[in-house]
Amino acid sequence: MPKIKRKAGRPSQFGTIKQNQLKQLVIAGWDDSQVSKFFGVTETTLNNYKKKYPKFFTSLKDWKKEADLKVEKSLYQRAIGYKYDEVVYEKSKIGGLGIKLKDNEIDGIKHCESNKTKVTVKEVVPDVTAQIFWLKNRQPEQWRDVQEVIGKGFGNVIIQVITPKESGSDSSFGISGNRTSLAEDNQRIKEKV
Repeated sequence: MPKIKRKAGRPSQFGTIKQNQLKQLVIAGWDDSQVSKFFGVTETTLNNYKKKYPKFFTSLKDWKKEADLKVEKSLYQRAIGYKYDEVVYEKSKIGGLGIKLKDNEIDGIKHCESNKTKVTVKEVVPDVTAQIFWLKNRQPEQWRDVQEVIGKGFGNVIIQVITPKESGSDSSFGISGNRTSLAEDNQRIKEKV
């Protein structure tokens, strides 16, 4: 009888990972480290599963995208503000008459409490922090914290920031009404240097 060669190492636990459970965890925002701890495997093992089982890897990526889209949608809603209905159930002291039926016949009439449903439209105002975060990620060239200024051919470049108070302008960007051409501005900079 020939000997069957077995692979060295521990048997795979891939079959013990329940796909539905994994999907719920990933959509809930769990990262690979948390998922691997939950299923009792190392993060390296989870990464090996991704390499060995392409369908598994694709599913994980899709579920992560789904979670990211939920967060993106929520961030967008928070940035622009939204309205929602708040439903409150209250017991009413006034009540009314209740009819007790038995075999389709009136068995008794009794005073009973009634419930009142109150619906209020609530509004969540736009959140400035969410707006800034959104804009920095969607339009980084315009909204990043540090702006790069590259000057060529002028040697040392002097940048003077003029606020509306200093310029006497009503503009919130500090630009006065009498604007000169770019060539004139460059000439003045060269003269100052």
